[in-house]
Amino acid sequence: MKALEILEKALEASGGEVWQNPETLQLVGTADFSPRGLVDDTHLLHFDYYALFRVFPPENVEAHRANGKVRVDATHGEEVFFQLKFDGKSSDMVMSDSVGFHHRIYSNFYAANNEPRFVQAHQMRVYFDGIKWIDINWKDCFVNLQLPDALFEP
Repeated sequence: MKALEILEKALEASGGEVWQNPETLQLVGTADFSPRGLVDDTHLLHFDYYALFRVFPPENVEAHRANGKVRVDATHGEEVFFQLKFDGKSSDMVMSDSVGFHHRIYSNFYAANNEPRFVQAHQMRVYFDGIKWIDINWKDCFVNLQLPDALFEP
């Protein structure tokens, strides 16, 4: 089997065109936040609600860039720890620390229990300057749902 055939089969198994070019994505789960890698009781926070909402632009060439519309919510109990909103033009972010370069590690992939078929990472770890800051566990994944514009307004 040639490399291109392997990639085509992997793409189809992941959800095909819908996985490659979704219109919207909603991920809901939990996360553990350890700023600067500090995991002691004073610094480690568990977010019992961590959500990502995205409306992708019709021509999306950069999946990890703030294009289209993006919203991220992180709550700890009743307290909103941070919320990021980008409506496609302007952003509104409530968070105090500035950070540098980051990378992500995705693992534990699963097929979402809804249509259309869409394979999503259950776990995503985010590192800033080589230090793990957040460990996200997605529990629900919804693709191509209507997301109201008000959800993204700064």
